[in-house]
Amino acid sequence: GGGAEPLLVATDVVVALTGLECSLTLRRGARLALSGETGAGKTQLLKTLARLAPSASGSLAPAWRAVGRQRRLTLARLAALEDVPAPAWRAAVAFVPQDRATLPGSPREHFEAVQGYAAQRERQPIGFDAVVAAAARWRLPSSKLDEAWATLSGGEAQRAGLAIALALSPEVLLLDEPTSACDAETAALVEADLKKFPGAMLVVTHDAAQAARLCHARLALERVN
Repeated sequence: GGGAEPLLVATDVVVALTGLECSLTLRRGARLALSGETGAGKTQLLKTLARLAPSASGSLAPAWRAVGRQRRLTLARLAALEDVPAPAWRAAVAFVPQDRATLPGSPREHFEAVQGYAAQRERQPIGFDAVVAAAARWRLPSSKLDEAWATLSGGEAQRAGLAIALALSPEVLLLDEPTSACDAETAALVEADLKKFPGAMLVVTHDAAQAARLCHARLALERVN
């Protein structure tokens, strides 16, 4: 809703790779679907909002209170920060890619590595049990979480990555085709959990039915030649 707390504010952000310009505010509880033809720049927009790819201009305003909760900082200390360091931003704003994770080791090892980052150590500790529980709800055996990413199927890797992202409790989820490699029944199980996510969510999906089920509004990108 319009009165809900803003968690991410993009103002005249221009995606460096594509030239796409975007202004949006993601508020707590909002679930926005992002659609568009291949090449419209959806994935690059998500990466830019997550500060994994550069913007050519514009501003990504930190949601001060949200980042403060993540980092357990007082508002006075937040006011002294000129910018939120990128790792702290990514702890609050999580991007989950569609492509298979090109990560070393297993999902469990990845989770443990992320927990070792300074931006995560400043937060309340999170147990791996939360990842195992989500995986179980989505029909992913816990044994898969100890297998190498490269040996997992596309659907298994998608669910493992999403389970880790949810367990880390970001304020904003940026999801790129989160169930594209899942069958319909598994996708429905994942969607049921995503609907319970308390933060804000921006979801790239080519599935109009999924957008209608999962999201409150839809944004369409068009290529401009």
